[in-house]
Amino acid sequence: DGDTAIFLKSATCESGDYCCVRIGHEDATFKKVTILNNGILISPLNKNNSSGFVETFYSAEQVESEPIEIIGILVECRPSQVNK
Repeated sequence: DGDTAIFLKSATCESGDYCCVRIGHEDATFKKVTILNNGILISPLNKNNSSGFVETFYSAEQVESEPIEIIGILVECRPSQVNK
């Protein structure tokens, strides 16, 4: 909590990148993106996240229909200065 993430605006990413992702027409979220031959795997960085999001596979068809959008790629994470 409280960390600052800085992203490079981009609609594409490499497999394994940490990205700002929009799933459906919801708010954007910070996830790891793994590109597979038949779709993508979206993984939370914090397995105990409060939203309950779990690692989820989206087929190529779902990427188009949901849609799943890459908004940016993480370039820097600055730790919170709270409690330091």
